[in-house]
Amino acid sequence: MLERRNRRDIEPALLAALESNDPHLVRRHAFDGAMLRGRAGRIEEFPSVTARKELLDGEPGCATALTLELRLEGTTPLRLDRLLTGELGLSRSRLQALDNRRRLTIEPDGAKALRKPLRNGLAVRIDLAGEADCGTILSAACR
Repeated sequence: MLERRNRRDIEPALLAALESNDPHLVRRHAFDGAMLRGRAGRIEEFPSVTARKELLDGEPGCATALTLELRLEGTTPLRLDRLLTGELGLSRSRLQALDNRRRLTIEPDGAKALRKPLRNGLAVRIDLAGEADCGTILSAACR
């Protein structure tokens, strides 16, 4: 990234962050799998994430849809489908069935984002109206 560069060629804000060992900058570069892969033959990644859930409106018993917004501090190899199956107790085939029935919406990438690593800013909406296990899924989302 900055190998063999003159200090004057580095953006002043970035240089100040580097000189002060800014923790956010350090974390971003230390866990940037794409950048590390380009510099090393092999890197080991651990797909563990901590999900923090927050009910924004109403009560889970009254809702019929679930909206998720992913906010990541760094990168992870964990795929969206695996996060959703683990957090909501849904199978990957069930996610696919919801997508086929147009009950699963993922912005900005659509359903192809299910099989890709998580990205900051992904928005997922699952319409659970009429689903027999709607309450169970919503309860899992709020735990």
